[in-house]
Amino acid sequence: MPEFSVASALSLPSVSVPPSINGLQFSDDGQAFLLTKHAVYILTPDAGVNVELSSVIKQVLDSNSRTRSAKPLGWLRTILEFDRCLEHQWPTECQDWGSVCLGSLDPSLQAVALSPSNLTSNAGCLVALLNSNLELTIWGASKNFLTGQWIRLQDVTTVLKEAAANEPSTPLLRALRAQATCIEWTPQPDWGLTPAPAVDASLLAVGNRAGSVTFLRYDSAHDQMVIVDSAVVADRWVTHLSYSAWTDCQSGVCEAMLASAATDGSVTVLNIRQRLTAKPSLANLFPEYDFGLSTHPTGEPVCPADGRAVTGVRWVNIRGRNPILIFHKAGTLHLWQPSTPLSAWSGCKVLVLRTQKRSVGSSALYLASGICYIPSRDLAIVSLSDGSFHVVHRLSVDPTLDPPTSEAVSSDALSAASRAVFVHTEPEKMSLKDVDRINGMTSYDDSSTFMWTYEASRPTDFSYKHDAKHVSSLVVAQLWEEDTDERVIQGLAECIGRSKTGIADLSLVRSEGVNVRS
Repeated sequence: MPEFSVASALSLPSVSVPPSINGLQFSDDGQAFLLTKHAVYILTPDAGVNVELSSVIKQVLDSNSRTRSAKPLGWLRTILEFDRCLEHQWPTECQDWGSVCLGSLDPSLQAVALSPSNLTSNAGCLVALLNSNLELTIWGASKNFLTGQWIRLQDVTTVLKEAAANEPSTPLLRALRAQATCIEWTPQPDWGLTPAPAVDASLLAVGNRAGSVTFLRYDSAHDQMVIVDSAVVADRWVTHLSYSAWTDCQSGVCEAMLASAATDGSVTVLNIRQRLTAKPSLANLFPEYDFGLSTHPTGEPVCPADGRAVTGVRWVNIRGRNPILIFHKAGTLHLWQPSTPLSAWSGCKVLVLRTQKRSVGSSALYLASGICYIPSRDLAIVSLSDGSFHVVHRLSVDPTLDPPTSEAVSSDALSAASRAVFVHTEPEKMSLKDVDRINGMTSYDDSSTFMWTYEASRPTDFSYKHDAKHVSSLVVAQLWEEDTDERVIQGLAECIGRSKTGIADLSLVRSEGVNVRS
């Protein structure tokens, strides 16, 4: 087996992580957000951060013949805690069975969405949290965003209820419109203007049980989210949302696509257009702007209703080409791209996943727990909660699960490497009966280094395991060999070219930081 390098392996006792492709993600401030059942762990890599060593947590692994010596990656940690108190009692809004929310019986966190950087008064990001009672809240750092407390800033569900109450409809429909089911936050668009306007044009999309999506924007003057528009996308519950990157059509106009999945298995895409208009003003030194927002369907069918649940939706943004939509259903991976002159292929492609036999619990029918894209190799990598990795080769040209003869990165190789990391990081001896359930995965450096969270389990053991016995692990490891020297130089050049995006330095140099540590 080839050597692999494990940069970090943290044990999180009494932590249960639900499988989700958005459960582990990086913010524009360079922090990793891990969604667990009752809290959000906010982890900042110590590479590039000048802090006291006592604040950094590390976990050093024992030496092993298959691991290369590497300086352990340390973390600064803080926690956003969910107190499990419910603000809204849905039976008081409507007595119909359709408004019943069973998640209120055992409150937990369901989804997290991260805003772009530079939205708060201390130039940080905001966090949108959705719980199992379908309540949506906004959180932000009080002082020290690295190790300090994060506090709740707004109850967005109240805003949604007030907006639904102003529309002529039945009590059931008003309740369904206020019950949020999924969330997604857009990045900041590039307006194609010089100098770039210092305005917040990001949008928080909120799907609900009524089959519509509500768009909200953060009002920094009043420190609250305000509704700017809404659109109907289905006649069922909206379960997943995903934005593509913004593209500038002309000066002051940008477009993006919003993919939404419903409970019946259908997937639709909305075109979103924003227009930036300067306000006439003589008093202010800095110009003020108005935003115009419009939405309309693409007109191309993506996926009709087939009764199969969608477990993950993600746009892949490829430079110089159209974005590609990837969504996962049990056993299959679906790819869709609009038909334009920039497309090497168009329409919807379906790839049947193969089982990677690494344990007794291996199956291609598990939920997706991570989707990421490697630009240098044109690869899309999908992880499932059975611990397997699946690689889509030549994504932008001719997608296939079969690797070219010259490609060393394959589904089998990555699954074997992640399994080897699991065996090495676990304190006890692992066998085929032990399953490394990957519940969240993301790329650490847009290349060979990945970050994922797993929990060791034994399906043949039917004894009850209460919350205190759950132990999750967070791993950062390199899964294939690569020339890091050349990549660091290219990465630094790319960071300098992206300096106007408003992304924090810690996020821009994250990949270089993990590769140049001594």
